[in-house]
Amino acid sequence: MKNGDIIKYKYGSETNQEFVVIISVETMNGIIIFDNIIGGAVGDTTIGYSLDDYEQTTYIEFANFLKYNNINI
Repeated sequence: MKNGDIIKYKYGSETNQEFVVIISVETMNGIIIFDNIIGGAVGDTTIGYSLDDYEQTTYIEFANFLKYNNINI
C-alpha cells in the first residue's frame, strides 16, 4: 500500500460503506471521502487505521458504489 491508495471497510455492504484515501502509510493517516457507517464527515482526517478492518479498493469501485446508490457528493 502507498500514499494515495483508497481503502474501504471490510464489513461494509452494497449500501453502507466507508472509503478512505491514505495520505501517510507510516501513520495510517487518511482522509474520509465517504462514510455512511460511522458518520464521519467527508474531508476529516484520522490516524491509526487498522488494516485488519479495511481492504484496498479502487477509485472505480468507489465511483460505482456512489452511482449504484444514487449518491451525489
